[in-house]
Amino acid sequence: MNRKTDFTQSLDAEVLIIGAGIAGISAAYHLKKYRPNSTFIILEGRDDIGGTWSLFRYPGIRSDSDMQSFAFGFKPWTPKKTFGSAQMICDYLHETVTENGIDQYIQFGSYVTSAEFSSNEGIWTVKVKQKDQKSLVTLRSRFLLMGTGYYDYNNGYTPDFKG
Repeated sequence: MNRKTDFTQSLDAEVLIIGAGIAGISAAYHLKKYRPNSTFIILEGRDDIGGTWSLFRYPGIRSDSDMQSFAFGFKPWTPKKTFGSAQMICDYLHETVTENGIDQYIQFGSYVTSAEFSSNEGIWTVKVKQKDQKSLVTLRSRFLLMGTGYYDYNNGYTPDFKG
């Protein structure tokens, strides 16, 4: 088998980041800083960044971890409140994305429907449903970073209580 074939000509980006929450934003920052020649795209299924913090709107939602530990190492948390509210966290994330030029890499309304890895090529093929589009878009990348969090936002967990 010839592993020397150059498939990079057909890549849409070296790295696809799925999710524009805290993990996806952090990955994008680190790629820009430490791998400035790498190409990347952030695919976000919703119309805003922030994941959990921009989705849930119930009264009193806030971090249960101190923000000094939870915040990015490259952008310290400066508000006096140790436990940030969802709105404070979203403001912090928006500020981070804007300050670091990460916003230009985010494709909103892009929901990943499948991802397949080809061992022969060493390439991910990702199918994406874009908002208001009927057909799927196919993207190819060398690396796939999943920053989707651990919630199923479409189908929350419903426990089975007997009786």
